Amino acid sequence: MVNNRWRAAAIHLLISTAIAIAVSLFIVLVWYPGPLFDAAGGKLLLALVVGVDVCLGPLVTLVIFNPKKRRALLLLDFSVIAALQVSALIYGLYATYEGRPVYVAYGQGYFVAVSANQIDDGMLKAATLPQFKSLPIFGPHWVGTRPPTDPHEQSDLNFNQGMTGMGIHYQPKYYVELSAAGADLAKDAKPLEQLRKKHSEAASTLDAALAKLGRTNDTVRYLPFKAKQKMLTVLVDAQSGEVLDTLAVDPG
Repeated sequence: MVNNRWRAAAIHLLISTAIAIAVSLFIVLVWYPGPLFDAAGGKLLLALVVGVDVCLGPLVTLVIFNPKKRRALLLLDFSVIAALQVSALIYGLYATYEGRPVYVAYGQGYFVAVSANQIDDGMLKAATLPQFKSLPIFGPHWVGTRPPTDPHEQSDLNFNQGMTGMGIHYQPKYYVELSAAGADLAKDAKPLEQLRKKHSEAASTLDAALAKLGRTNDTVRYLPFKAKQKMLTVLVDAQSGEVLDTLAVDPG
């Protein structure tokens, strides 16, 4: 049995740090991949989860640990601390899970990152295609949208967007696979030169992205991407509209 409170806290800190690293990797690589980690609020949520997990348990251990206690009482103390820490971690992971981007939906000339807590069961049940009747668990699904052909339905959709700010991007009923919207993406995308003129400071980022893709300036176009915290830039093929990359560049 550990007989020093500082040693006990240090051991607890090492265990908590190992758990925090594993949780962080999963969140960053799966739920909030690439630029979405910062743009969709993943950084703040991860800071809360890791901060609680790494700090709560070891600090409580440091405060209440008493090597003079009987073994049974020490084990009880550790059990209570572990239970509190696990409960806090589960709550933090649940909040992160609920706020994770589940869809990156294209429509009206731009992409939107849609979080799990922005789509309810009724929206899922109304989905036309079966693959959109449940939320993705492991990472966001990129989709296109098809506006309604009924003018009354389109009017209702416009009204809802005006009242709540949540239009077609948040309605699985209108989702299609992104490949089916390639022509729309190619038509709506803007020349990279336009982005370079608006944001000369992003030239090096664009050049690096083109080099990585093995592309030239005239074969790639861009579209805006609206996330919870920031705007991003999506690079697409100028001809097919295929999504090539997402950059942490504000296209506004």
